[in-house]
Amino acid sequence: MYEIVSLQDDPVVRVRKETCKSLVNISKTVNSEVFIGVLLPVFKRICSDHIWGVRKQAVETLPLICELAPDDVKSGPLLEIFKKFSKDQSKWVK
Repeated sequence: MYEIVSLQDDPVVRVRKETCKSLVNISKTVNSEVFIGVLLPVFKRICSDHIWGVRKQAVETLPLICELAPDDVKSGPLLEIFKKFSKDQSKWVK
């Protein structure tokens, strides 16, 4: 898990996109404390990437993350991420 987490800042766009995809599978295997404390901050960071293609991958991953997240996380941080995506500068992210 920590190997994947370390890739969130990789200079290669493709690696950051794959990191986002991997978060879903990792989230299925960890408890909620690890999800909220480790994986959710990584997902938030990827959601703010400067490359629209990485943010688009995060948008596509968001529903899968929501399925795994506790209700308070869905109605809090993940809802804020959704709102932010709905106002993104890229039409492909919106």
